[in-house]
Amino acid sequence: FRKPPAEGGLHAGAMMAPEEDVDGEMLAVGSTTDGYSITNFSRSSNPGYYNPAAIYLTWEQLYEMGLLDLWKQLCDKYERGEL
Repeated sequence: FRKPPAEGGLHAGAMMAPEEDVDGEMLAVGSTTDGYSITNFSRSSNPGYYNPAAIYLTWEQLYEMGLLDLWKQLCDKYERGEL
């Protein structure tokens, strides 16, 4: 969402990236008014009916409070087999 299409970003006006299979979970990243959403279409947040599980992250949480940097560190550790 922060890159132009020529650099691998989505087209103008896109609100959600296409679903990606991540270790068997169908995930998508969306843009919100104050941050991003991550939706897991493989899991339901309600046992009574299908409602995809989602988490919402604000720009403040990601960039000012350091959550994005922490997430990147955890991803690196996961890729190296340390988690």
